[in-house]
Order: sequence, then C-alpha cells, then structure tokens
Amino acid sequence: MKHSDGIRLACWSAGAFAAVGMLMPLAAGAADNTTLVAAIPSLSGMDWSPAGSGGDEEKLYIMVADTLTQLNPDSRQLEGALAESWEVTPDGKVWTFKLKPGIKFNGGLGTVTAADVKFSWLEWAGKDSNHTAAPQMAQAIDGKAENFEIVDDLTFKLHTEHPIVHLPAILCSCWPGMTITSKKYFDENPPEVTRNHPVGSGPFEFVSAKPGVEIQLKANPDYWGTKPAFEKLTLLEIPDGAARLAQVQSGAVDIAQLDSELFGEAQAANLKVQTIQDFGNAFLLLGGSYYGQPELDVNSPWIQASAPEKGKAVREAMSLAIDRQLIIDRLLHGEGKVAMGPLIWYPNEDLTDPNWKAPAYDLELAKQKLAEGGYPDGFPVKMPIFADDINTDAIGEAIAGMWEELGLQVTREPTEKDLIDPIQQNRTTAGMAYVLIAGYTAEPAMALSNYVSMRPDDAKLFLEAIDKGYEALSVEPDKDKRFAIARDVLTQMRDLYQPLSLFTVNMPFVLGPKVASWSPLPGLNSINGLETAKPAQ
Repeated sequence: MKHSDGIRLACWSAGAFAAVGMLMPLAAGAADNTTLVAAIPSLSGMDWSPAGSGGDEEKLYIMVADTLTQLNPDSRQLEGALAESWEVTPDGKVWTFKLKPGIKFNGGLGTVTAADVKFSWLEWAGKDSNHTAAPQMAQAIDGKAENFEIVDDLTFKLHTEHPIVHLPAILCSCWPGMTITSKKYFDENPPEVTRNHPVGSGPFEFVSAKPGVEIQLKANPDYWGTKPAFEKLTLLEIPDGAARLAQVQSGAVDIAQLDSELFGEAQAANLKVQTIQDFGNAFLLLGGSYYGQPELDVNSPWIQASAPEKGKAVREAMSLAIDRQLIIDRLLHGEGKVAMGPLIWYPNEDLTDPNWKAPAYDLELAKQKLAEGGYPDGFPVKMPIFADDINTDAIGEAIAGMWEELGLQVTREPTEKDLIDPIQQNRTTAGMAYVLIAGYTAEPAMALSNYVSMRPDDAKLFLEAIDKGYEALSVEPDKDKRFAIARDVLTQMRDLYQPLSLFTVNMPFVLGPKVASWSPLPGLNSINGLETAKPAQ
C-alpha cells in the first residue's frame, strides 16, 4: 500500500512533544505507596445528584457506587452486581429483580434495599434527569412511580405496558447504568450537601473534590467485590495529554489516559501502555442523511435521491479510498480492528454475518465507482476536524488526504466536538463528512436508541432501518432473535445507507512503575476498575 505525502497521516505539533518536559508540581501523595494517583482529561462538572449526574459524572460515579448488573470482562456477558438475579415475563411487561443481601453503603448508612433502588430509579428516570438512559428507564415503569413495586427489602418488580426487553443491559456498569445511592442519606441531608458528596456501596468512598482540579477517594474496607489494594485514590484533571505523560514520567502520576499520538513517546520512556479494549466503533457520518424528512439533501453526491444507484456508487468510492488498516497501524498503533459495520458492530459473533467481508482499500476501483456515480472529477466535501476520546482529528486528516487522492475537494474545518452537537440538532449537516465514535453497548437496541428519528436532541442520521430495528428489538424477548434483527439492520447500513464503517478503537493508558497490574472493564470509554490496580512489590 503506497500513499503520497498528501495523505496527512499525522499533523502533530512539535510543541505538544516539547510540553512533555514541562513538569507540573508533584501531586499530593504521589510518593506514598498507599495512594494511587490517576490523571484524566476532565473530571466533569461534579454534580453528584442522582438526577443531574449524567455525562462524565456517570463514568466516575461507578467508583463510589454500584450498578444492578455488570459485564463479565472475560465472557462479555451480563452478570449480577447488586442484583442477584432477574427475570421477565414472556410478554416483557413485568421484570422481577432480587438483590444480594447484606451489601453495605459506605458512611454507616445501612445496607442496599429495594427502597434505595426505587429512590435512585425515580431520580434517574424523572423529568429533571440528564441521563441518557432516562427515557428507557421511564419506559420500564410507564413513567409512573406506582409501577415500581417493592415486594420486600430485597425484591422489586417493574410493571409496564411498553416492554423493554434489554433492560438489564441498560442497568449495566458498562453503559454506565444507574448507580444505587442511599435513600436515607438524601432524606436526612439538604441538596447542597448531597449534590457535592456522593455515597454508594462501591469500592471507593468519596472524601473531597476541587472542581477542575482533583477528587480524593479512600478504599471501602467493607466492599463486597474486589477490594482496592491502595488505601487512597486521587483523580487529577489534566487536560493536556503531554502534561499527563510528563507527570507519569516524573512519578507524580501512576496511571494516565494517553493521547494516541504520544504512544511512541511513552514506549520510548519504557513506560507500560495498557488499553481499555473496544470502547468504541469509529465511523464516518455522511451528512444530510434524513429519510423522509424535508431536510433530506436529495442532491448530495452520496445520496442522489433521483438516482440512488449513483449515490450508492459514490458512497462505495468514498469507502474504497480509505486505507483503514494503515490508519490503525500508524495512528492507533495497532489498537483497533477494521469494523465490519457501523454504529453497533463489535468483534462479536452474535453481530457478525459470516457472509460479510471487511471493507476493502482499492483506490483504482474507487475512482471507477466515483465515475459510475457521475462525479469522475470529484466534488467538494466539508470535513469538520475535532478531537474526541481518541485522536479523531488525526484520523479525519488522514481520511481527508485519502479522499484528495481519490479526487475529492476537501475543505477542512477545525472545530470542537461540542460545536458539532448544534449542527446535528439543527439537521444542517448537508455536505459534511466527519468521524464519530459510537460507544460499546451490551445490547444493540441501546446503541440504536441514539439514532432513532424520534430523538430531538441528537439528530446524527435518520434511517428507516434504524427506527424499525429499534422498535423490533425493544419488544423481542429472545436474545438470538434480537441479534438476528440487529444483523439485518447492520446489513442495510453496510450496503444501502450513508454511514461508513471504519474500525473499533481501544483507549490507551500509561502506567508508572508503582502499578504492577490493572484490569479495567472493556467497552467503557473512561478510566475504571481502579480497585483492580495492584502495587508493584
């Protein structure tokens, strides 16, 4: 595979590497072998109220509180966390959960009961909730508190006329799902206290926080699961990737999220690099893809509503021009796998049709397809370039260069990820193509829920197959049949529609010499599982 220098596989600043030498002051406790210090780009807004702790707070909350279900890191199958067991009636309308007995809240607040689950559930599913799972949790009880039935201290039932058969996956720590907090704590304390001090039954207990700076935690000695090996945990907010790496090199930080472009720097410093596997599936969104909507960009080269076969040929050309494996090797340092489909595909036999072939790279065939689509000399494309959980900006640059080799006229538009959201909400993505990452989910319906046309707040693409697939998946109790539906949706997205699959991606971290091992949960796009970190002897 040979590409010209115009491919722009990387566009890194020398200043970023120079910053590695600029060390920040040592973090408190960094030289203390009883304290684990971890650094990530952001610690969120630190609203720890059950209803308001959506977004990044969800990912951090699982350090101090538990969910009802979790993902087995080896089998990738759902298993109980706080829940000992669960079952659903054949019609999908009544769920029964049984809790594990004797699991203690930190702070002397008693043990986890069905009343605590009901309190947490109603907060997460309420009208003031900012959690992604809120609509589906409300659906499980038809939005009515009385439909959450407490049978006894350790048993509860959920009643609904609108089945949601993949509910256990929505409650999983891998989503991340609903964290259970103490009803007693919220009954006895005002909001200004509870909003700033979370409680739960998790591996760590909250101590203090400085917004934009750090969170201090301590080990929960009564934890029912894997007990932390370190007595204290400090989470630092360090937005700059080079500075995070420098802190690990200096010994001030023990585990840090690693920017992909600094992978080689970390290895050159003889630091151990470890990844969270399969945290997302990168794909290319080709804008204006709104079936049946007035906003449909009918004349887009990649749609051509009056000549759909030509639009499909253009999409095939754009896909064939992308050398996915080269991007994985050069930009992701091998930490990824060419994806068989967009959005909801992972290296999972249940989601893979044996007849599928991985997307190919063939520039000459791509040029033939472009001509078949009516654009032998190419066409203009606007490409927003922005960084996400991995270096999607460099990936975008690489694809822009490859498309220029195909003959497209690519205008790069550097921006911020947050500025893409209003464009999607307003459905004004016509003429744009850009890289997005779909998060891992244990059930495909959860991923498709982010792309259904009924969502007013996150309009990335509207495809009839997604709407119909989500409706069917939500009410099908048989898992094999659900995944067969998902494979059909994937087949249609692969072969008929506009999103182009790229590759799965892993999230890299760098470990300092104080950490002998660490076993983070796969699929979660944030630092996690720090209770599994073991100190070096």
